[in-house]
Amino acid sequence: MKNKNYIHIAKNAAKLQIRELRKINKVFNKDFVSAVNLISNCKGKVIAAGIGKSGLIARKISATLSSVGISSFYLNPGEANHGDLGQIDKRDILLVFSYSGNTAEIINMLKYANRYRIKIIGETQNKILEKKIFLQIIDFSWRSHLQYLEQLRQVIGLRQYGQKDPLSEFKKEAFTLFEGLLGKIKKDLIKLLFNLSIVVPSSEEEKSDGEEIKKNDAFKKVGRNEKCPCGSGKKFKHCHGNV
Repeated sequence: MKNKNYIHIAKNAAKLQIRELRKINKVFNKDFVSAVNLISNCKGKVIAAGIGKSGLIARKISATLSSVGISSFYLNPGEANHGDLGQIDKRDILLVFSYSGNTAEIINMLKYANRYRIKIIGETQNKILEKKIFLQIIDFSWRSHLQYLEQLRQVIGLRQYGQKDPLSEFKKEAFTLFEGLLGKIKKDLIKLLFNLSIVVPSSEEEKSDGEEIKKNDAFKKVGRNEKCPCGSGKKFKHCHGNV
C-alpha cells in the first residue's frame, strides 16, 4: 500500500478553498447591502431556517448573530409546519438557506411569510422561478391583449353610426383594455405563486424513467428480423417493432 502524501493533499485542499473564496467578491452587490441593512434595522428576531446541510449552516449563522448581540434563533422548517410557524412575528426577518428551494417544508414556510408580509432573505432559486413564471404570464397575457385589440379594430368603425369618432373611441377602449391587462397580470401572478406546488420526482420514478429510456435505445438498435429485446422470443417486427 502506497504512502499518501498528506501535505500535498492538504495544499491542494487549501488552493481549492482559496480559489472559491476569491469568488465571494461577486456576492458583495446591492442584494448583500440590502440584506445587511434589513438585519441591522430588524426590530424583532432574525430566524434562520434550513433542512439538511443547509440547516447546519443556518444553525451556525444563527449562533453567530446571537454572539454579536442580534436576537436570533434556528427554526426547523419540518417542525415549523406542525405548529411552530406562530413563532414568526411580523417584525421578524426570515433567513432561509436552501440550494433548490423546492422542498415542501421550505415552500410552506415561504407561503406563510408572504401571506403575513414577513421579510425574507433567501439563498434559494425561488427568485429565478418567480421571474420565469412572471415572464410566462406576461407573454400569454400580452398575446391575448393583441387579439382583443385586433377584434376591437375590426368593429370600432361601427361607432361612426352613433356619431362618434372611431379613432378616439379606439384609443379609449384600448387604454381600458391595457389597464385591465396590468391588473390581470398582477392577479394571475399572485394567485399562481400562492397556489404553486413543486413536485420533486422520487428516486423510484427517476429510476423507472431511466430504464424506459434504456429500453427505447435498445429497440432503436435492433433489426426488424432480429429477436425482440423484451424476451418474448418473437421477431422484432412482430413484437415491439410492429407498426
